[in-house]
Amino acid sequence: MGFYHELSAYYDEVFAVNTAEMSFIKTQLAGRERLLDVGCGTWNKTVLLAAPGRSITAIDSDEAMVREGMEKHTADGSIHYRQLGMEDVGWAVRAEEFDSALCLGNTVVHLPDTDTVKEFFTSVGQVLSDAGLFIVQIVNYDRIIRENIKELPRLETENVAFERFYQWRQDEMHFLTRLTVKASGRVFENDIVLLPLKSGEMISFLCNAGFSKVELFGNYAGDAYDPDTSFHFIGICRK
Repeated sequence: MGFYHELSAYYDEVFAVNTAEMSFIKTQLAGRERLLDVGCGTWNKTVLLAAPGRSITAIDSDEAMVREGMEKHTADGSIHYRQLGMEDVGWAVRAEEFDSALCLGNTVVHLPDTDTVKEFFTSVGQVLSDAGLFIVQIVNYDRIIRENIKELPRLETENVAFERFYQWRQDEMHFLTRLTVKASGRVFENDIVLLPLKSGEMISFLCNAGFSKVELFGNYAGDAYDPDTSFHFIGICRK
């Protein structure tokens, strides 16, 4: 079994739903009826965004995550799940039109290069209506790079421990993760390259993709983004 296959079984436990995050997102989405959720994981957040009159298309590229979501969460016919990646938005859902889109969970930085990020933001803009809203979140890499942060807080639950480290190799940021299953003692490790996008790049790419107004927050309490102190970069983007 691969790392993400094993992680998928504990995903909802390790990345438990944050009530402040959900409250913030729900407030932003008030009155929105057609939502695209990109990188939905096991759907633990998606199902909480269901609302009367709202249709949700939720996509994720990882088969194990999608399958785990199908096993764990029951959703009514208003939520449609598809195994697709960020790169697929341009062709796979272009025929549809949404009034809102989400990309949370530091998902964007898993894209391979800045050109692909630009294409993704452009594709999101194309599937949104003229009054469309796009909410995008990543970790604040301005602070991580400036302070040379090498480790994120350890996440521990009754069943697993999840450790996360940053390591630079030949100008590439590697994200090293270690999942320890307590009952068996088994350890699963993973090493992927991330694209540590700074706030200036994000704003530039979003504006060039047609989002004329980008409002920034540094957390889900609604505090303004500060490149020196914020943990999150949260963009509320309007066309």
